[in-house]
Amino acid sequence: MILAGGFFQVLWAPSLATSVGNPRVQLAREQILRGGIFDYSGRALALPGDHQMRYVGPISLAAIVGYSDLILGQSGLEKAYDRVLLGLDGLSFYLYQWRVHQGQSHYGGHIITTIDYAMQRIAEEALGQRKGAVVILEPKSGAIRALVSFPSFDPNRVYEKWSFLRDDKDAPLLHRAVQGLYPPGSVFKMLILAAALEEGGVRLDTTYIDQGEFRVEGYRLTNAYTTQPGPITLMQAFANSSNVIFAQLALELGENKLFDYVDRFGFGNLQGLRVATSPARIFPPGSKAELVQFAIGQGNQLVTPLDIAVLTATIATGGLQFKAFLVQELVDSFGGRRQHVKAMPERVLSSFTSYQVTRAMLGVVENGTGTRAQVKGVSIAGKTGSAENPHGKPHAWFTCFAPADDPQLVVTVIVENAGSGGQVAAPIAQEILGRLLGGG
Repeated sequence: MILAGGFFQVLWAPSLATSVGNPRVQLAREQILRGGIFDYSGRALALPGDHQMRYVGPISLAAIVGYSDLILGQSGLEKAYDRVLLGLDGLSFYLYQWRVHQGQSHYGGHIITTIDYAMQRIAEEALGQRKGAVVILEPKSGAIRALVSFPSFDPNRVYEKWSFLRDDKDAPLLHRAVQGLYPPGSVFKMLILAAALEEGGVRLDTTYIDQGEFRVEGYRLTNAYTTQPGPITLMQAFANSSNVIFAQLALELGENKLFDYVDRFGFGNLQGLRVATSPARIFPPGSKAELVQFAIGQGNQLVTPLDIAVLTATIATGGLQFKAFLVQELVDSFGGRRQHVKAMPERVLSSFTSYQVTRAMLGVVENGTGTRAQVKGVSIAGKTGSAENPHGKPHAWFTCFAPADDPQLVVTVIVENAGSGGQVAAPIAQEILGRLLGGG
């Protein structure tokens, strides 16, 4: 019995040591030199230090890195990887016990994220003081290079400012890139177009008649942009974001097929990030009127900017979807390293369908609603969106990848209550891509 008790004490010791109910955890927090959090190149986002927060990264990333406070606890990566940062994970726990027994200091482990400090700052500067978010993603790996959210907060003063931060109606503690839920608006037409082309019933040169409005079950749908009534190809309809044509497409495809593609693209499947995220909320339409709203990204659906970035990346990679990830390496108290193990990508679309959607997205930037995203010498495939919401002006969306023939980066932008995606969000992406790819 004694041996059995000893066995379970050793086996369970690391998990017991970091249990919320264990009073020794609080003592450990006060004694351990907590580890640091770094960008992919080793630049500090949160410096090694005592139990209090020591954030040094761009302010727009604060809610992702999070805070660590003896009173308030932890959030973000500080919470998700608390054991690693305390040096109490795995064998590091036994090193901690030995060092305490010897009267020595114990040092926590470190987290190496996928974040690129420079990209984060560029995206932060491009968004400026506008309320919203920016995501920069490497489509061929799923590595997240920037997650910008504004307004934000200073994690080093979170205890001092807690009452204000908690009650602020602008929600600075919410990281909008992964927790903000928004109607996708016309950026959702990428999925509708992909589904229609994949099913084989239409082509980019298929011609429709756009009357400027569409009525079904007493619901009247109009185009957001003024276009001349008459014949229009599917490619032109996408470039000019015709609500009328995409409503017709949705009715032709039907609810079941469309929701199959929602499942294929894996909306809301962001749990692998380990930080707090909001799952997408996309519900089946209950009528034809709701189905045509679904086709233009309105109605009963809410997504995060990262959801839209992953959708965009899947088209950029020829229909292969790589899981988005935020941490590339963990370093324990022994100096041992654990690399992120990338999951095999999933085939979501055929390469030919992805090529056709890319052509249509190029048309958006070349001569459609997204011309303000153009960067000299860089081919950009994108889609604008202006998502209506009950709380003010529409949210402005723009999502894209570049260069279109060899995608290196996905950039997704949302600006809350700002109106036109082409007028407001596209220039933000243009500034980011100009500085990163255009030599600007």
